[in-house]
Amino acid sequence: MSTLDAKDLRILEFEQLVREQQQRLGEQEQLVREQEQRIGELETLVRELMAQNSKQLERLESWSQTSSKPPSTDSLAQRDKRIPKPKSKRKAGAQKGHKGHHRELWPPERVDHVITHYPTQCECGHELTSQTSQGQPQRRQVFELVPKLVECTEHQYFTCQCRACGKLTQATPSPAERQGWGTRLASTVVALHAMMFASRRRLHWFMAEFLGVPSSLGTVDKTLMQGSQALEKPYEQAHQKVMEATYLGADETRWHKGKEHYVLWLVQCQDAAYYRLADNRRKETAEELLAGAQAKAIVTDRYGGYDWLGDKQQACHAHLLREWQAYAAREGPNQKHYQVLVRETKGLLKEHRAYREGELDRQQFVTLAKARKTQVEKTCLTLLGREGIPPLVNWIRSPKGARAWTFLEHDGLDLTNNKSERELRGCVIHRKLSYGSKSEQGLRLMERVWTVTQTCQLQGKSLLDYLTQAISSYRLGLQPLPLC
Repeated sequence: MSTLDAKDLRILEFEQLVREQQQRLGEQEQLVREQEQRIGELETLVRELMAQNSKQLERLESWSQTSSKPPSTDSLAQRDKRIPKPKSKRKAGAQKGHKGHHRELWPPERVDHVITHYPTQCECGHELTSQTSQGQPQRRQVFELVPKLVECTEHQYFTCQCRACGKLTQATPSPAERQGWGTRLASTVVALHAMMFASRRRLHWFMAEFLGVPSSLGTVDKTLMQGSQALEKPYEQAHQKVMEATYLGADETRWHKGKEHYVLWLVQCQDAAYYRLADNRRKETAEELLAGAQAKAIVTDRYGGYDWLGDKQQACHAHLLREWQAYAAREGPNQKHYQVLVRETKGLLKEHRAYREGELDRQQFVTLAKARKTQVEKTCLTLLGREGIPPLVNWIRSPKGARAWTFLEHDGLDLTNNKSERELRGCVIHRKLSYGSKSEQGLRLMERVWTVTQTCQLQGKSLLDYLTQAISSYRLGLQPLPLC
């Protein structure tokens, strides 16, 4: 009996040991499952981090040739990578038969002082006098700043007493006389703020130190705000002009109001530009901005906020070229295909320049452009389905890809949005110097001043003359001359 008890106890011990081993095995299996789950999570995290790292490396390696960055941001090494333009066979300087460029002489009635010069002695030794002069004199004009650049007019308002009732009456100043600065001086302040990106402090210095005019920061700000109010109607006229144009270009860039982020929108045509500052970059703002536009086509980048334009949108080929160049810089089996896309896009832009300069007629250009289109679509079709294909390839092959070729149906439509980007460049410089605006009044000032300034430039008008007339009309309560 004792032997059986010993065996039973031994069996019980083994059974207990098996249960413990099974429990340990279960714990190990649970630990393995948890570790496998953790490994899967870490693998996913590694893939995400590698993708982020790849994007950051691309961003670090991006430069003006592969992105929208300006050339001024390129490093010295990146500048060495730039493909130099082929040297021209022409010699430096003026070419034979070119139209000369020189300073125009003022007519005699505008000249303030005339000094005559006569030779006093001939080469043979005889004396010369003014009575022996022949023909018309050679004219040279020297321009100089006079010590006093501005004139001051003092208005004195006397008080008179009525002989009948004895009441005292004082003469009152007109609205124009209540202003400390005249209209041309005020328009100079507005023009310098718009064209030279001059801050209020620099304008104050210019007025006080350079012109010798009594000035203060408050006076400068008041003058700028008055200029903004005077340009309200011309600003609306520019908007109407742009809305009636056949072809438009649209673009946008960042702006600030204090610490708030704003967006500067631009819509431009051949002879007018319209700027709008808004607090967002949404599709709804783009729709509101272009509502009522009668344009047959609008050149933009591929920002999704313009997708609603449909077949009226012309995608900028300069943006497409930069994207293709960025992909062509990546090593791999697809690099040669991206290089083909770069070559085709560059060829298209070169042919468009030749068409604009009259070297190609419309039919020749369209034929060449259609051949480029076929090659681009064929190359993108080859890339479809491969690993790591960028979204642009799918975009070209999608229905939206037809927006890259809208120009084929519209003579006079540009292929790039470069004109809009150039007209925003000054605003970007202004933003970097001034850090944006501080108030709603400041926002209205900037969009009105930019609109009038750029429209005057496009139309060949004198900005200073137009600002002078607009501020003068505003002070007198009259309507300004039409801007467009």
